[in-house]
Amino acid sequence: MNNPRFTAAFFDLDGTLIDTGPPHLEAERATVQSFGFDDLAEDHPVTFGQGVKPGAQMVADHYGLPDAEAVLNEYLNQWKRIAAAGIDLLPGADATVRSVAATGMRVWRGAWRAWQSAISMPPQPNLLPRGEGIKG
Repeated sequence: MNNPRFTAAFFDLDGTLIDTGPPHLEAERATVQSFGFDDLAEDHPVTFGQGVKPGAQMVADHYGLPDAEAVLNEYLNQWKRIAAAGIDLLPGADATVRSVAATGMRVWRGAWRAWQSAISMPPQPNLLPRGEGIKG
């Protein structure tokens, strides 16, 4: 890796670092509530792993909402809110990341698209608030 800002990077690939299932359901719950529903229906469709656009369409269809794009936008807003509050690493992943950081390496963790931005852009103060300089 040839980037002066980081000497190690960890990428989450479908639940290897974080369990995104619970925050996904929390975002969907908040989304349907924003459209006037009390909670997720008992027969709420399983959207996890379907992708955000198909998942938003499934939610819109299931709840009779005419605008899947509005559902998608609300879901993404809810997801950003939840992510900004912090999503913890899984215990084993947390220990691994912290052990690497304890060696003095500057550690970055996150999604591939954010990494692409991080290595191609000049340093920006809030670009990677959860990843830069993790200490054990």
